[in-house]
Formats: sequence, C-alpha cells, structure tokens
Amino acid sequence: MDAEKAWFVRINHITRYGVDPHLEELTICPPRPLLFLNIDGRPGSTALIWEHIEDAPGQPCPNPRVVIPREIIPGIVDGTVTVDLRSFGVRTPPCTREEPTYGIIGLVHLLPPALAWLWRLAARAAIRTPASSSGRA
Repeated sequence: MDAEKAWFVRINHITRYGVDPHLEELTICPPRPLLFLNIDGRPGSTALIWEHIEDAPGQPCPNPRVVIPREIIPGIVDGTVTVDLRSFGVRTPPCTREEPTYGIIGLVHLLPPALAWLWRLAARAAIRTPASSSGRA
C-alpha cells in the first residue's frame, strides 16, 4: 500500500510538447493546485512542464520536478497489492571495463511507510543527478 498522498515526479526528460501527453494534460489543467520545482512559470499563469529554468544560459536545470497528488491520477490503485521482493532493483550508472563505476549491486531495504517519503527524497537518481560521482549530469 502506498504511504504517500502525492508523488515527486521527475520531468527532466520532457523537453517539448507531446513527449508525455498524459502527464502534460494532468499538469496543464489540474483539478487542484500542483507544486512545480525548477519550472519557468509565473504566479497565475499555466506552468508548462517542458519549460525548465536554466542553470546557466542555454543550460536547462537537470532536476525539474512536479508534486502530483495520488487522488488526481486516473486509474490509481487504492488498497493493498502483492509485491515480489525478488524483483526489487536499484538503478546504477552504466558500468563498463573502460569506465568502471558502481557495478552491479543487490539491496533489500525495508522501511516503515512513515519513513518511506524521506528515503525517496534523499535517494539520488543515479546517472542523471548532478552530484553523481561520475561527474556527468
């Protein structure tokens, strides 16, 4: 069962209109106010999720997000579902002989629902995070 009332959705892959029509529709005409982070918008205007703020001229922010309440997502599953822990995975940067990085790892980390939000907030998004140890953004 999901312990969160909203999701912190990363939208750095959305760079133009039409990339994710469902998410675009949900954020352009939301049934209630949303929280946009690192999106170029003005109070009272319509925030467009492909208009990221710039860290420097011509360099878009690599970490734009939007917080979307669960109840406005169409077809959301409320209630409990069975989860197979054997399929739990962790994202890691590419690991090659020429550029060894994290390698292949396995992890089982069980958190009570009251702390799950903290883990998701602090966990890095592997290769696309500017603080990545590989130095790539």
